[in-house]
Amino acid sequence: MSLYRGDFMDDIVGNYEKSGKMDDLHGKGKPLEPSSGDPLQGVLKEANYLPGWLEQQQLIRKDIIQAIELLRLEGASPKVQICLNKLNTDITQYNTSCPPIMQRGFITLENIHTKLEQWN
Repeated sequence: MSLYRGDFMDDIVGNYEKSGKMDDLHGKGKPLEPSSGDPLQGVLKEANYLPGWLEQQQLIRKDIIQAIELLRLEGASPKVQICLNKLNTDITQYNTSCPPIMQRGFITLENIHTKLEQWN
């Protein structure tokens, strides 16, 4: 057995195959079906992995809905402005972690309803 990693793995797989442990593999002898789309996205989806920026996107969407409800109840109160300031801080953090094409603009009292549509 060689110390070269490729040869080492070849030896392991070869021994496993010789022992007959690969005879009952699902799909053995059938052609492989190439996956469509981005291979990384497929692996992440299969592993039920959600990137941090997507989780943050969902949280921001919920916070926008809460801000709209607060605005409906209280009007343009200081509480609403504090809520918008926190949202915009969260959006800044989101924009630094997501792909550039997914970045979003800040939320104001005037554009909050339009921005909610963009976050859906």
